[in-house]
Amino acid sequence: MVLRKAKEILPTIKVKPTSDEDLEYVKEMDVSIQKIKDLETKHGDRLVATVDSGQLKFDVFLNNFSISNLIGKYGEDDVNWIGQKVKITKDKSPKFGKEMIVLKPL
Repeated sequence: MVLRKAKEILPTIKVKPTSDEDLEYVKEMDVSIQKIKDLETKHGDRLVATVDSGQLKFDVFLNNFSISNLIGKYGEDDVNWIGQKVKITKDKSPKFGKEMIVLKPL
């Protein structure tokens, strides 16, 4: 059991983007959360969700918006997030002005 708290607001991108077009195919889609993990990056530890749409399986960094949405619906214990259906949307970060992926519980 790991209790989660929303932290600093950061843009969310695929864990291993292959091109600038990575965000283009991640339009609005419903996915299931398969796994939650911490990933060490050069900017510190980041929270990552592995999601599956039934056709695509990929990792996304969870930003403050996504974490707040998940906590609000499923609680702070990330074990409760596994198996949950969420909608991936593309929003614009008010802080950075860049597109980001946000997970919204269904």
